[in-house]
Amino acid sequence: MGQVINSIKTNPSNNLTMQNHYQPQFINFRHTISILSYNILAAIYCEQQYFSYAQNQNLQFANRSAKIINQLKNFNPDIFCLQEVDNFEFYKEHFKKLNYNSCYVQRPQRQDGCLIAFKIEKFKLVKYSEYSLDKMALNYGLSVHYQRQNVFQIIKLEHILTKKQLIIGNIHIFWNPDLDDLKFFQIVQLVQKMEAEKESDDQTLIFCGDFNSQPNSNPIQYIQQNQPILERIEKSQNQIKLQNEIFEHYGPPKLNWQSAYHPFPKFTNYTQNFKGCIDYIFYHNTNLERILRIPDEKLLQQEVALPNTFFPSDHLPILAYFDFYY
Repeated sequence: MGQVINSIKTNPSNNLTMQNHYQPQFINFRHTISILSYNILAAIYCEQQYFSYAQNQNLQFANRSAKIINQLKNFNPDIFCLQEVDNFEFYKEHFKKLNYNSCYVQRPQRQDGCLIAFKIEKFKLVKYSEYSLDKMALNYGLSVHYQRQNVFQIIKLEHILTKKQLIIGNIHIFWNPDLDDLKFFQIVQLVQKMEAEKESDDQTLIFCGDFNSQPNSNPIQYIQQNQPILERIEKSQNQIKLQNEIFEHYGPPKLNWQSAYHPFPKFTNYTQNFKGCIDYIFYHNTNLERILRIPDEKLLQQEVALPNTFFPSDHLPILAYFDFYY
């Protein structure tokens, strides 16, 4: 694993602010690119019925969006991938002011979607693709039961300085733990499409997002070239059969994917009812330089869980720096 950035600072006076938790990371090394992934919690899901422990003002869009934009401004990533983005036009204008170009795909019949933004002065857009996982499930022959309005996007960028190409994927996997087979199918589709974009050995590939799957799950194990552990699936025989069929049909990943966070953090999603690692950054053909440290759990418990006064989403942003001249 690369160097861990000490991004967390505690305040002895306990007069904590957002800046005390996340220090600005203006690390613009000539040979380094930074990529951030963040589920920002869509306004349509940020309601008291889901987060009864949260103060009302910490659920308001105006309050949370200002903090989210401030976080991104302070982190200053070259590229960021967001999930659960609604109010796209609002964010697009703010990101434009920060000199980012944004590509957005909305989930079918939903108000939120995924967004990839990149610094205009560093990258040129080569190709952009977006995918409906419902259509992929239908094409594979899965029933309507497996159509859950999930999407992902892939963007190909050219680094203006070096002319080297970078391929980025961003996905938000279905949340329900009872549909592990669907999650497995969705992950396989992303990996297959990412690998199909690779045209030369000097291209760097990175995909990230909210995978709604913990490290020991079959979807995450698949990325690391492991066959599904069917004994681990406490589901119906149909789910076991489907995951095995999917693996046999597509086979393991062809590329060697590595996780930016290794070992995996204890959590990236922190609510009263669930705490776990479900957000990831995977990469191929580059060197990991450093990552952003996950905050100490005590900081997340100050107001029971997330979101709270200091953290505007129930997820934490994850951030990695790579040697792009690798």
